[in-house]
Amino acid sequence: MVQLGSELPFQRAVQVLDHLTGVQVSEGTLQRWTEAIGQEVVAETDRVSQQLYDQLPTPQGYPHQKVVTVDGAFVPVKGGWNEMKLVVIGEPVTDDHQQVHLQNLHYTARITDCETMTHLCYPAFHQQGVDGAEAVAVVSDGSEWIQTLMDAHREDAVRILDAMHACQRFATISTTLFAEESVAKRWYTKYRQRLLDGRVEWILPRLHWWSQRFPAIGGDVLYLQKRQDMLRYPLFTAAQWPIGSGSVESGHRHIMQRRLKGPGMHWEIAHANALLSLRCLTANGQWEEELPKALERYRQSCISLRRTRHQARHIAPASIPKELSSPLPHDLSSSQVSEPPSMPVSLVPRDSSPVRCPSAHHPWRQYHHSSNQSSSSAIK
Repeated sequence: MVQLGSELPFQRAVQVLDHLTGVQVSEGTLQRWTEAIGQEVVAETDRVSQQLYDQLPTPQGYPHQKVVTVDGAFVPVKGGWNEMKLVVIGEPVTDDHQQVHLQNLHYTARITDCETMTHLCYPAFHQQGVDGAEAVAVVSDGSEWIQTLMDAHREDAVRILDAMHACQRFATISTTLFAEESVAKRWYTKYRQRLLDGRVEWILPRLHWWSQRFPAIGGDVLYLQKRQDMLRYPLFTAAQWPIGSGSVESGHRHIMQRRLKGPGMHWEIAHANALLSLRCLTANGQWEEELPKALERYRQSCISLRRTRHQARHIAPASIPKELSSPLPHDLSSSQVSEPPSMPVSLVPRDSSPVRCPSAHHPWRQYHHSSNQSSSSAIK
């Protein structure tokens, strides 16, 4: 049930569960269970991250190469949009066409700030051997928060600007410089090829010259100038590093977009993070291992909560602190407490005899009896 809730919209998940198993649950029940188990996974990830941060254990395993791809994408939350940060770890392999791809991918996703995401990456980086690898490369769009994250884990990591992001900058510059489409296309093709050939020193001075005459391209040129060392694509390819961040781009689609960007969806951040954690478990192949642990933690937390509520309702009088049971503050003496006002004479009862019912001949009873008779005659 929880897995269906993490893969499908809750209304559709209820229908599929009924069709496959004959078990009927309400949409609200399925949503509560899915989000509750997801939040248990989030809490456990936070606990392990803090533990690794405090202890800084020795790296386990020493793989030859590890690649980290990082990117952000916006999620519709209540009140607007918020950025989800996704970190993908993999091992580079070269196919028969000399193209470098990543295998054995591991995903970590959370809607949070850069500092928190840096801490959350400790379990993944430790388990996947990033902290002990001989060489590590990070492929990204060059954002500052990504560089900060990698500086905290592997300051010596090779920084690579995703080639597609660099080419998009060239495409924007070409359309700004030339109104004619064919001319812009030829310019873009020429500079793109120069970039992939590693002729950065040839490209950047010419872009600077263009930017002085067309200030509109200044932002794109400055973006490439600040990331000059991240554009050495022939060197990266020779070292068997990937130059594209396709793994994290596809991760956006099947980790976040397929579940959190449906029509009319707007999430609480805590609920969105719960679903992201569950979907990462599925993508990482850890569902069968981690779900029973999360269910047991949730069961124990429910038992603890019920026990606490029971004790609060049945607290013994002897256990109530004296200061709480005393109706008066301690700093007030008996002499400071005034006597209660006396009751007016007119309100003092004349005698203490018990209240007696009226006799059968009391006028009230006679009126009541006559009203009943008139009502009976009216009914007849």
